[in-house]
Amino acid sequence: MRTAGPTAPGFSSMTEACLEPETVSPLLLELARALRARQFYPPTHPALRDTLERATAVWRDGLDQVQELHLELRNGVLVLPSGAPARGPAIDEIAKALRLRRVRTLRIHRELEARELLALIDALAESVDVQEASGGLEQALSRAGVRHITTSKIEFGEHFARVRTAAGEGQKEQGEGGEGDFSQEPPAQEPPSVSDPEPPEAPSTSPEKLRSESISDLIKLLAELEKCDELSQYQALANRIEERVAAMTQAKNVVDGYRAVLVCCRHASDAGGRSAAIRADAEERLHRLIENQGMLDLVIDHACSGAGLSSVQATQTLICLGSSVVPYLLKRHERASAVLQSQLTAVLIAMGEAAFPVILEQLEASSPDSVRLAARLLGRMQHPGAADFLLKKLLEPDEELQREAARALARIGTDRAVQGLLRASRKLPELTSVVTTCLGETRSEAAVPVLAQILDPSQKYPEHEQREAIRSLGRIRNPNALGALKQVMERRSFFRRKRNRMLRIAAARAIGRIGGKAASALLATYAEGGDPAVRRACRESIERMARAETP
Repeated sequence: MRTAGPTAPGFSSMTEACLEPETVSPLLLELARALRARQFYPPTHPALRDTLERATAVWRDGLDQVQELHLELRNGVLVLPSGAPARGPAIDEIAKALRLRRVRTLRIHRELEARELLALIDALAESVDVQEASGGLEQALSRAGVRHITTSKIEFGEHFARVRTAAGEGQKEQGEGGEGDFSQEPPAQEPPSVSDPEPPEAPSTSPEKLRSESISDLIKLLAELEKCDELSQYQALANRIEERVAAMTQAKNVVDGYRAVLVCCRHASDAGGRSAAIRADAEERLHRLIENQGMLDLVIDHACSGAGLSSVQATQTLICLGSSVVPYLLKRHERASAVLQSQLTAVLIAMGEAAFPVILEQLEASSPDSVRLAARLLGRMQHPGAADFLLKKLLEPDEELQREAARALARIGTDRAVQGLLRASRKLPELTSVVTTCLGETRSEAAVPVLAQILDPSQKYPEHEQREAIRSLGRIRNPNALGALKQVMERRSFFRRKRNRMLRIAAARAIGRIGGKAASALLATYAEGGDPAVRRACRESIERMARAETP
């Protein structure tokens, strides 16, 4: 299957086989799948075992084609030695996991063993903060005795020597000098640490061993809980699980206790498989587990991790927790980066009705920033019930809040929201530009008369507001707007020649966006003679309409 190669100090300098994206993509896809499964299933779970077996089989076959798999992280993208990006589903998840660990190079030798692949998966599933505190990904792999994976550019022979030194010169590694063994059964628990030789006189006092035993005990209890259907027995097991998780969180190890959170969430929401009494008990315990802020932060981090099983499971947990966690989500949103704010917004939208009442209450908060955030979120949620509350905020003296409320109403787009924007455009001249833009976003026919009124020369609206009204009419794409746009096209005042030219060009483009035979005929009228710039804009719109109509 794989030609035997050196696995001890004295590796010869290796030449890479040609790495093609189609060779690498299946390997990284299976690695991402295994990582997701490792994060959400206990080691003994059949789903995890099946995923790991599939991943090892794919990697065994894939590594037969290369001498060394060499990837670099550039601008957040995994790149092959040829410079070509590694493309495919879920590859960005592996890139993100490496980026968070500040890894720029990942090299995997073809003699990779199954246990080493599983150690890599475990290391990528571990908390970044915990891993950084203990030396990073390279050290985590070294402690696990991994010799065929490195995040540096040293020769594998030198890397293997370092691993042996870290593990202790007297400790023999299984399979030294032979082929990598992918046929072995995946371990039922995390690979044991080999960073130090075990003291023969008191192995049970090793912190790593104690941690491993604690995790193993928790996994066994969770497995029993999965099979339990009798309430009193369920509660007895759940009490023991809570004690284990409390000890873990007290030791600042929320990552391993997170397994219990997922199980409680699954039981609390399993109306088809669990009794009402057990569902209620699981939900109550879920809330108690989340009282630890570190645990809640971990759930939120997983929910914001993007697409995939990790995000889905964590978001479902937040939905199950309901409105009680929304205030903390809003606090996280206020101090987060722009990227994380976008992810948190998506989580709040997914929570739907559970988040809506709390966000609505934030409209009356004392902090102006909190009120603006609430208005923005309500617009993103597009909840019709928010329209009346947002209409009141249009009358607030805070101009930034007025703009947020107007944009939110445009996103909601109900008749009541649109009519409120129409009234605001008449009463609040300082908001005319924002409201005009928002009216275009509503795509509502009811907005056409108001926008047409802004184009009336007798109303004396500023040029920039008239241009915005023209653009909004184009976005609405309603033929009823052609009359007002035609009047703009007919403006030919000598004293306002430059201003009229800009408005006429904008009108020609808006007419093209509306489309249809009437729009084509109107543009054809002004496509010959007259101002060259206007003529050119009319012809370009006619050409775009023709391309759009071509099947």
